[in-house]
Amino acid sequence: MLTAVSQLFAVGLEGVSISGVYHCGIGYDHTDSIVFEYGMAPVILLLKLLVPLQFLWALSLGFSKISILLLYKSVFAVPIVIWTARGAIGFIGLWVFGTILAGCLICRPFPMNWDPSIPGGYCGDQVLSFTVTGVLNLLTDVMVLVLPLPYLVKLQMRLYKKLVLLGVFSMGFLFVPPVPIPSDQPTDIEFLVPASSAPFESTLSSPWTLATSPTRSLWPTSFPASSLRWL
Repeated sequence: MLTAVSQLFAVGLEGVSISGVYHCGIGYDHTDSIVFEYGMAPVILLLKLLVPLQFLWALSLGFSKISILLLYKSVFAVPIVIWTARGAIGFIGLWVFGTILAGCLICRPFPMNWDPSIPGGYCGDQVLSFTVTGVLNLLTDVMVLVLPLPYLVKLQMRLYKKLVLLGVFSMGFLFVPPVPIPSDQPTDIEFLVPASSAPFESTLSSPWTLATSPTRSLWPTSFPASSLRWL
């Protein structure tokens, strides 16, 4: 159930990203090229889209990781795994809540997220916010992936079967983001710099980010090798 919810948020994230490509010039070289040909409207629209993009990103990843941890709780009937999974679920829930809260409160008033010319408005350190969010996301990724491995090693089975099982559960490392910062969310300052290549660079990270959460949550149960019946 939670995996399906994660997929719904991931589809919403894809929809926002596709809208950014179609309407805002993501993948269109530098900001000055967009402004020269289309004016500031696409830039402002993209800055608006970054707000729901951040929320959907956090919700998709959060539900995905929680679904994996619930699977671990049911499969590995070991007290330390159960309690560790519960603690991780609580931490991930706080991470999702904190990410959404930071997106809502980092700029006051809220329209400062896309209009820095508002008199008396201000924004906090968005780079620091994205960095902390990304690092915590990376840490939870590693925690979720590493949690079952010590207990898989202790299973009493033939070595080659154990290696296959370890390989199946370790495949999730292929979907860990190569950088801890959600780089498809440039700050307004970076994006509004004429020489900024943020519209182009975001196309390099967005597809990877979109593919990670549903794939990681489904991998241990969808791969035929997980049952080991073919060995």
